[in-house]
Amino acid sequence: MDKYEHRRLRLIEIRDDLCNGKASELARKIGKTDSYVARMLWPDGKDGRKRMGGEMVSQVEDAIGIPRGSLDGTDPILRLLQNVKTVQITNTKGNINAPNVEPAPQFGAAQRVPLISWASALETERLNAVVEEWINAPFQVANESYYLRVRGLSMHNPAGEPSFRDGDLILVEPAQTADGGALVLVEIPGEPEPLFRQLYAEGRERYLRALNPDWPEGITRLSSDARVIGVIRSKVVRY
Repeated sequence: MDKYEHRRLRLIEIRDDLCNGKASELARKIGKTDSYVARMLWPDGKDGRKRMGGEMVSQVEDAIGIPRGSLDGTDPILRLLQNVKTVQITNTKGNINAPNVEPAPQFGAAQRVPLISWASALETERLNAVVEEWINAPFQVANESYYLRVRGLSMHNPAGEPSFRDGDLILVEPAQTADGGALVLVEIPGEPEPLFRQLYAEGRERYLRALNPDWPEGITRLSSDARVIGVIRSKVVRY
């Protein structure tokens, strides 16, 4: 088996294990069109097949959060994702209706926080939301806190941290207000899900900024009827 066929089979593994077997979901995750991904999945000999070169391999690995070179290896994708790294967001500020956040003790039971859907983050009673997974918080947070799984590349900053890739998990602590520079979750009237952005203030105006400099509408004004519903406290990166 040559390297291109090996990479194609690895891409199928990613589709089946991480994308519910759907090529369209795989396309969204790696930032490509459905037709482009379909051609990468085609078997050898089919006209129009796209072979995965080194640059494309790196793009796929970065998009799903596995180490560079993994696609050319043999370790199962799900096993690669089990190596978890937690990053605390230290430049995030917010007015949080909870006791001061302090590092969790080195020993003792960890606080478990639910991973829920983006739509559930808008619900008043989040405790009734369907929980995908329970995750240990890296430090003490408000009891109403929750994790969300980042989708897309709007908050991926190629210049460095803070940066969030598709698949990263963000720890959200409920908050009604936040200072400029904070990473926030915002409820937009009429939208079915909240928006994840960085908050900026200039004079009396407040703006929401996508960290990806190439993202369309990278900076938008925060309307008066939109409201901050949470501040991001940390992220989890799974390799």
